[in-house]
Amino acid sequence: MLDTSAAAATPQAPLLLGILVRVREGLRGLEVDLVRIGQLFGVPASAHTPAPLAIVVSSIAGGSGAGTFLDVCDVLKAQGEAWAQYSAALWLRERLGERAFLTMMDRMSGWAMRHDAAGPIHLGQRLGHLKGEPRYFRSVVYDKGAWVLHMLRNLMGDQAFFAGARAFLQEHRYRKADTEDLRESFEGASGLDLGPYFRRWIYETGLPAVSWTSTTRSAASGFSTTVDVRPRNFPGPLPLTISVATVSGTETRTVTLAPEGGSFTVDTRELPRRVALNEDRGLLVQVERADGPERAPGPAQR
Repeated sequence: MLDTSAAAATPQAPLLLGILVRVREGLRGLEVDLVRIGQLFGVPASAHTPAPLAIVVSSIAGGSGAGTFLDVCDVLKAQGEAWAQYSAALWLRERLGERAFLTMMDRMSGWAMRHDAAGPIHLGQRLGHLKGEPRYFRSVVYDKGAWVLHMLRNLMGDQAFFAGARAFLQEHRYRKADTEDLRESFEGASGLDLGPYFRRWIYETGLPAVSWTSTTRSAASGFSTTVDVRPRNFPGPLPLTISVATVSGTETRTVTLAPEGGSFTVDTRELPRRVALNEDRGLLVQVERADGPERAPGPAQR
């Protein structure tokens, strides 16, 4: 069951209580799916009725610093609007599959891109107050915030990402925590310097973008396609998928794209029929093909 008692203490109590009630009704009978997702965050499958875990956070969204209490379904423990949104996407993937997950991520990317210039994530509830536009808060904090977590997960890898999330939850149980605490937990688990990524994605505005061209030539074993990629607004190296489709299927290669760009080659036995970037939705990125009118599929397309 959902514990809504903590939610009543928040300034957004009516809205949050309504959301929790809807989630409780929608998840009735789906405990198995929640257990699986809960295990990603280190919650054992047997922990169906543990002592409530309440975390007070300034949250990845910043906000007033008063924090938010969340206890979700006794098996999925998350804090902050971005975590709640991304956890919902993970649950959708577990329940309905990859296609449903990508559809939700695409929908969130549309709003995040549309309103990214309204302000950085760390402004939290202050977003949109001056202009009286509530969509700014939802688009930036919920949707872009979820995408930031998704991009960090792809950068760090699943093992380090969820290990960092578990360490963060365990270290700050019943305590106040903020974005920098989350960064330190992720850095401890991954061994990466995530400062540039947090600064760009959470404390600043401006989303990644890539412009690319491709050329295909005959090769001894078939065909060789070279993709030249020029990024903008990259805080550091990021993983990017390149997909080359032929009549026999799709050859997908994941490369590490540096901020200065790079050229990558994908070999196929048959003549390529289509080349695309970011089809796995690993990045919240605007993708533009520079050598023709075709746009590469990805989050930027609706």
